[in-house]
Amino acid sequence: MTIRWISTFQMLESALLYQQAYIKYKLVDTDFKYALSEEEWKRVETVAKCLKSFYDITILFSGNKYPTANLYLPNVWKIQMLLEEERNSSDLVMNEMTTLILRKFKKYWRSYSKILSLAIVLDPQYKMKFVKFCFSKIDPATADAKVKIVEDHLQLLFKEYLVSSTSISLMEEHAYGRCTNEARDEFEEFDVFENQESGRGKTQLDLYMEEPNLDRKANPDLDVLTFWMENRLRFSELSLMARDVLSIPITTVASESTFSIGGRIIGKFQSSILPANAEAKLCTRDWLCEQEDCSKSDTDEDEIAVDLQPYLDKLSLH
Repeated sequence: MTIRWISTFQMLESALLYQQAYIKYKLVDTDFKYALSEEEWKRVETVAKCLKSFYDITILFSGNKYPTANLYLPNVWKIQMLLEEERNSSDLVMNEMTTLILRKFKKYWRSYSKILSLAIVLDPQYKMKFVKFCFSKIDPATADAKVKIVEDHLQLLFKEYLVSSTSISLMEEHAYGRCTNEARDEFEEFDVFENQESGRGKTQLDLYMEEPNLDRKANPDLDVLTFWMENRLRFSELSLMARDVLSIPITTVASESTFSIGGRIIGKFQSSILPANAEAKLCTRDWLCEQEDCSKSDTDEDEIAVDLQPYLDKLSLH
């Protein structure tokens, strides 16, 4: 399926599970004409391995629990590196296939998104070093220029947050649920004082960039938003910028999916449906996801019926 790589991967992955069955079936039935040769099976494994990266990144970017924007650069970069490697394969079929895929890939990703590239800098495990590493692997000749563009945009964006720090501080109070009369922990105040003393003449961005990167192996499941929430006292304006940048959607799958569902619900036979009913039909699944983990597949049917009842009551069907 030339335009559906994910479906092709799933088909090949299923076929590989039954490789021995196909081989034995050929021995039993002489009329079986679709048995693959050993060379073709090796090619199937290679193609499946290549397409698995596309499958994994698609699941990651368009999952129910949407990822933060810092996942954009490392994953898109990894796909490009894979395609560049396979394009130089000695297998002519793989060479031709990955060349076509890379051409399609570069149509959309020739220039990495600047704002989403900033997101990886705001991940304390990577920062600017990872941006330099990625661009130097792709094209060493233009790496320095591209890194300079990211650095300049980072500084410009941070200056915007500094200029409007007064109004943004009010947003911070609301966003993190802090009360104005709530007493700060004495040690937290000391952390702020120490940070101000050691960083005189430097911005919060400078101090953040000078700190050593967090160990990725020691923090394999780091929640980057939690990190910034915990460090909001040290980096007040920078934490607000990180929150806004990291929350940018990587893809438009979610919004496109919503419009697709809406077209099926409000069709020519239901054009007069009440707004409350349309909202209930569109949002019931999301409402349920707020109450329970939608990734669980063994949910009891009776429990689903009970959970649905409050939302079904919203429908004006009486």
